[in-house]
Amino acid sequence: MFNIALAVGFAIASLLSPGKRILALVIDGPVLQSLPAYQGHLLMAFASYLVPAVLTFLLLRFVHAERWLRTRPAIHALLGIGNALLILYVTVRTFASMIQGGGPSFVVLQFAPFFIFPAWTLLTVGLIWLAIRSIRGRKEESEIVPRSWSSTETLGVVLVMGIPTAAISWTLFLSGDAPFRQAREAEQMFRQRCVTAGEKIYEHPQNVQSIYLDRDGGQYFDSITNGIYGGYGGGIFGEGFVNNGLLMYIEKPNDRQRVDGSTAKYRRHVPKDWKGEPVEELTSEYGVFQKSLATDQETKLGLSGTEVTIKNLRNEHIVSSLIFFTSSRHRSICGHAGNGRFSVSDFVRKSLNLTRQVPSPSPQDAMEKNNGGIHETPNPATQRS
Repeated sequence: MFNIALAVGFAIASLLSPGKRILALVIDGPVLQSLPAYQGHLLMAFASYLVPAVLTFLLLRFVHAERWLRTRPAIHALLGIGNALLILYVTVRTFASMIQGGGPSFVVLQFAPFFIFPAWTLLTVGLIWLAIRSIRGRKEESEIVPRSWSSTETLGVVLVMGIPTAAISWTLFLSGDAPFRQAREAEQMFRQRCVTAGEKIYEHPQNVQSIYLDRDGGQYFDSITNGIYGGYGGGIFGEGFVNNGLLMYIEKPNDRQRVDGSTAKYRRHVPKDWKGEPVEELTSEYGVFQKSLATDQETKLGLSGTEVTIKNLRNEHIVSSLIFFTSSRHRSICGHAGNGRFSVSDFVRKSLNLTRQVPSPSPQDAMEKNNGGIHETPNPATQRS
């Protein structure tokens, strides 16, 4: 009977996907995504296949389906081979996901049609055959005597459901690195860190001609509503300020020393000059400095924190500062003002009152700039299907 129940469980999983729906309701997406790949596969197999199969088995036994199901050895053989192929595929894919690099998982996916299509063909033929024989023979008197529920069946159901349930409970809730425990810790840490988050503007510079960037790049977050962001990404912005006429030039650390052989400390970029010119001394009046505030433990929990400080390089006075924290487990952000979009580049532009000073480059120049390698990381939210 369990052979039939397992086949029906696979069919239910294929047609209705109850496991995905249940997991989506019970477990937060970020928490589920934080699981190792093999644990995610095992959890999905338990919710999608095993639970429906056991419930189907219980239903068939309690209604004494053996009285009206007209099985044959050939039907059991078809269902058994189909079940075995699907179990083998799920097992191999789970083990492959335990190997880092993604290569084994890719190979398994390439061979998936050789397991899945034959399995579903056998299960479909077997279940349809069983249904036709049972309907045709519904008026025939069955020679099978219904048997009562046995202690062996009780023990089997307890073991089949109890062992995976205990393992899942330990993995998700009770172990030291349980995702739900870490999610709670991450939420507590996030709230504690957010006490220090926010932006402060002490001065309002005017006619800023150039800035020094210790890191030419920063994060951005889209579709922020009540502290929850929808999309995020990162990209360079200093050279964009220059090429769009907001600055005359920018200066940043000379990260091309090993490329062109220069030994200068800094590199100066003017419009349409993505390579830049090596220089020994800074001439910018203002500097933008970024540093990470997240500890290793916080990073493991999915937290990140950034402090952006804008200084007057002539007197070391702080013009403005920004501290913000994010939690990838909860897609939360704090330290920004209002809803909508938040980015480091917007904060820099606002703090330094950057306005267009020189004409922006022509479309042809913009094309040359892109060919030079300047780009901004696209928003992952718009890349997802």
